[in-house]
Amino acid sequence: VFTGDRMGIGSAGNKDEGQTLERYVFKDPATMEGVMPWVKFMQATIRRRPFLVQALEGVMEKLIRQLNFYSTEEKEKLALGTALVYVHNLGPLALPIFRALLDDAKVQDGTALHFLTQFFKAYLDNAPMDDLVQLLRRAKSEDNLLEYFPYNKRTEEQFAKHFEGEGLSELVEHSKKRFADARLKEIKKKTKEAIAAGSSLQEVQDIINQSTAEEEVPEVRLIDTIWNSVMEGGDWDTKNQQQAHLNALKHIKAWHKLLAAFATSAKIELALLNSIQVYCYTDAKMLKLFPQIVKMVYDVDVIDEDTIMFWHRKGSSPKGRQQFLSLIHISEPTRLGM
Repeated sequence: VFTGDRMGIGSAGNKDEGQTLERYVFKDPATMEGVMPWVKFMQATIRRRPFLVQALEGVMEKLIRQLNFYSTEEKEKLALGTALVYVHNLGPLALPIFRALLDDAKVQDGTALHFLTQFFKAYLDNAPMDDLVQLLRRAKSEDNLLEYFPYNKRTEEQFAKHFEGEGLSELVEHSKKRFADARLKEIKKKTKEAIAAGSSLQEVQDIINQSTAEEEVPEVRLIDTIWNSVMEGGDWDTKNQQQAHLNALKHIKAWHKLLAAFATSAKIELALLNSIQVYCYTDAKMLKLFPQIVKMVYDVDVIDEDTIMFWHRKGSSPKGRQQFLSLIHISEPTRLGM
């Protein structure tokens, strides 16, 4: 179906027998009209003989491993056909197909990236971005798309430039979040390690600044990462709840200047307050401590009163909103009561 090979091997005594095709994917136009009939043919065949799914997967993997032997037009037809196979859920596993692209030769000469680009364009012409994301997750490729780029082009800037140029802005936007997720995960790891090692406030702040110097991360997500890094670096695993609360408050006070260094606007302060809310919501032992934490970060000028009032009016997280609002009472515009 793809290359015009025999449809069968014929009888045992004559392996040259068997039907061959005058038309096939590589011979027909590299268009939806040219490739779709073959995808429908494979779909109908698999419905009658489901065991052929494994054969289709094997053939697709083999063809992709041999990509360098095909012309540019044939590669594009194969990318279109492969995309439509997944759009129409014919059944092959995605992992072997994406893995077949990841060999040094195809990556370095750009073959892998060209094929993947044509695949993405064909897929998104026929299915939504959410479906592509699910496919990438099944292929274990959502977080390693840079590996399909030549070694000297594995940067977020090159990623965005390439796919924006190919009209794949949806993919770029989605990947920005994934790149940020990876950076924030690394920042959290380094911050926790530094706190556990007894590093100074300035040393921890320098680690965070260095980690965000080359590639920016959303400020509201960064403050959430810093808050959780600080809290996970503390030690209040004790059966005495009162002592646990005292230890937690002492730990927050010790690191409040780190929070203040990055909570530099009302928007970030609100994000921090919601991070505190979510943290206390997910840890039942900290629930009743919420007002005291808020009062502490207010007293040491990490979070402004106006931010707390806005949070109370309409800025709080939906997670346990009413329960937390009932813990903090705003009596007058200029007075904060807790």
